[in-house]
Amino acid sequence: MEPRDLVGPARPKEADL
Repeated sequence: MEPRDLVGPARPKEADL
């Protein structure tokens, strides 16, 4: 799990980047 995942479920695709 990357820290970007903590951004929220609103942008789950951003974590892929």
